[in-house]
Amino acid sequence: MSVRKVQRALTLSAAQPAERAVRAAIAAAKADDVLEADEADVLEALPQVYALDAATSADLRRALAAPRASGRPVGRPVDAVRLAKRAAERGGFWALSPAMRARPDVAAVAVYSGDTSAMTRACGAAAADLDLAKAAVQADPATFFSLPPAMRERRELLLFTLGCLQPCFPFARFDRELLAQHLETYVLEPELLRRRCARVGEEPTAIAAELERMQREEPARFAALSARTARAGIRHAERLVDVAMLERLLADREAPASDPRPVVAISAPESDWNGAFMALGEGVVAPLLASHRVIYFDSASDAEMASALHAYAPEGVDELVIAGHGSATLLALTAPGMFDHQTLDTTDADIAARLRARLRRKARVWLLSCETAHGRGAGDLAGFLARHLGVPVTAPVESVPIGFVDVAHGRIVGFDFFGGEAVRVFPR
Repeated sequence: MSVRKVQRALTLSAAQPAERAVRAAIAAAKADDVLEADEADVLEALPQVYALDAATSADLRRALAAPRASGRPVGRPVDAVRLAKRAAERGGFWALSPAMRARPDVAAVAVYSGDTSAMTRACGAAAADLDLAKAAVQADPATFFSLPPAMRERRELLLFTLGCLQPCFPFARFDRELLAQHLETYVLEPELLRRRCARVGEEPTAIAAELERMQREEPARFAALSARTARAGIRHAERLVDVAMLERLLADREAPASDPRPVVAISAPESDWNGAFMALGEGVVAPLLASHRVIYFDSASDAEMASALHAYAPEGVDELVIAGHGSATLLALTAPGMFDHQTLDTTDADIAARLRARLRRKARVWLLSCETAHGRGAGDLAGFLARHLGVPVTAPVESVPIGFVDVAHGRIVGFDFFGGEAVRVFPR
């Protein structure tokens, strides 16, 4: 039985009733002496794709169960997701019924099968199937950039795509820089800020309500603030207390190099799966703004953090604060930190060298990350960084929530880890 026959039978469903498509598939099965196993997969799944009556379903099962000259089994059950994968591998995903195509699990399988060109053709224009486009982006965010401009500019799809920046598992092929160019005026979207807070079980900060009012009453100011925020690399504004804090951070970013205040750079993690870093605004940023010029940004990878430090603080920093979930030997910048580029760890001598180039002579580093001084400098991340950066590194010994920062005379005195011990490791 040829692949073309199966594809032709399925394609009938695009313009004709499902019953006719299924009857054509049954006829194709009965007409051949040999039925390939993968072709049987497609035919077996037809009852799951289309609402067939009992007689038609029985007829299809009998046709598939008939003995074949090859002796290969052809009657095993196949689920709808497997069907989508088979169809996508053959470019036949779009021959499925619209209701089937709109299922996110099936769309995900189709995209992962590499049929992104078909996805692009199907989405076509702004009037295309928005739910299907969302399913495609959810399955593989890189698909967003293959959609036509009219589709990419749809506000609802933009917000959905931006929401994919903090998934449970990261997407290695995600082009964040290009996405930022598309979405820079949507970075401060209040709806998105609330959604992110809800994801980690936190109440949204006051900034969401303020931005919502600004978006409604001062759209020009809102657009300008969003663009500045995007350029500053601040993706998670929900961690900040209010708009005034955001504007202070942006003003510090744009301050001249002659500004006499000590400079502190704060790298916040791109992902946070339990809300641990929702306190950064109140507990860390607020007290530092009173005494320092604060360079605050979000990092999704070790290389991005190093690049951001070079771009945003070319004159160097007096204090470097790196936040992220951690363990003894690594600090995760993106959940769940499964891959090397998503973590700052004890193998990153090259990253450490890039960071060191932006540390002033008497600089200090603070790791707001559990257990990163677990070995008290022996074999842990704090010890590794102290050796490679040539400056003192302070980090917690155990798993502790991060509290407030203490500042005196323009210097960071320490962080309150709510009773948990912190260790300062000095370079040898």
